[in-house]
Amino acid sequence: MDDMRPPPRPPGFQHLPKKTRKRLKREGLSIIQPADLRQLMDDRDIRETKGTGREGPFKLSDDGIVLMLCWDGKEPVFTQLLQIADWEELCGPVRDQLKHIICWAYSSTDLMHPSPGCSLLSSCTWYLSSNVHPYMLGKDESAQPRHTCYGCTTTDALEHIKRDGVPRELSGYRQFSCRKVPPSVRNPNIHIDSYRIFDTLQEALAHLPKQPIGATLIEFSDLWKLGEEDIYEGPLTAGSVFLGYHGVVIIRIMRFRGKLVAICKSSNGTRVGTKGYFRVSLSALYMVLCCGDEKAEFVRATPSPQPLLSCFICPIYNEPEPQPIRKRKWLPWKKYHESRKRRQCLSHGDDQVASSSGDVLKSKHKKENKQKKKQRSG
Repeated sequence: MDDMRPPPRPPGFQHLPKKTRKRLKREGLSIIQPADLRQLMDDRDIRETKGTGREGPFKLSDDGIVLMLCWDGKEPVFTQLLQIADWEELCGPVRDQLKHIICWAYSSTDLMHPSPGCSLLSSCTWYLSSNVHPYMLGKDESAQPRHTCYGCTTTDALEHIKRDGVPRELSGYRQFSCRKVPPSVRNPNIHIDSYRIFDTLQEALAHLPKQPIGATLIEFSDLWKLGEEDIYEGPLTAGSVFLGYHGVVIIRIMRFRGKLVAICKSSNGTRVGTKGYFRVSLSALYMVLCCGDEKAEFVRATPSPQPLLSCFICPIYNEPEPQPIRKRKWLPWKKYHESRKRRQCLSHGDDQVASSSGDVLKSKHKKENKQKKKQRSG
């Protein structure tokens, strides 16, 4: 989580048109005119928003605590990715984290399925929950009563797997109590070589044909109300309330109902979204304008416009060691000619000539040349 916190509600909010403020209070979402943005943002931020190829109006999303500016921007141009293979089967079945706050453990282990020689058996999320940050057990106030699970990041989980490994998920222990020690704690035999972090959505999508990508999805209450034919647009949905951030895995992108969307695997069972998968809009953008003290610790500041997906990462297997650049060795003409003749002799099976000294080769070549001259003169 970023150390930067969003600012408090700006005084200029009270100078917005009354219609805008009334609609925000009633529906939680309202269109705002570009001229009114100066009441909430400085000139630099306004230039940032206008440079995203906006399509449609600017909108304000307000749940009474978190105020966001949101809009539809220009879609990433990755038409070749529309035809790539689907990573759904290789990422394994959709699991259910129940009421544990360990989506980061599920997303990190789902990323490891397409590794070389890896079976479709899942890695143990219970083990990660107990061992990535053991000092956090029972200290996260957002956990359910009597739960010891805690919020974390996919980056920390992959760093632990790289350093200490993770065991397989034992059959019969997919649902567990986070207050107990996992039975597989003594066998963390699965490792990764490293992991790669992508700074932008474009970089992550460019890598998607090679393997699935882990990401953080900004979570609004509308996410858990999606039907099988719906697209998740975050703050662009009226009445949707900010809840936090959710770890997912991007398995492919597609065009659905004319919009470019990312198909994201969740860890909340098959009853949410489309059998456990969400269609996330790739054109929706947002900026956090302000946040009350109640959620200031949990809301990440956005110095620039952000897509609904962020914090992109993937594991790396069998990372090749850097090799020194070898310079080509140039031979003198005579030595090159001799080595070339020697290779010709080997290709014709003349081992004796090829293994002899350079003088013998020269004498043989001279005899052959004399014979050729005689044949030509004759």
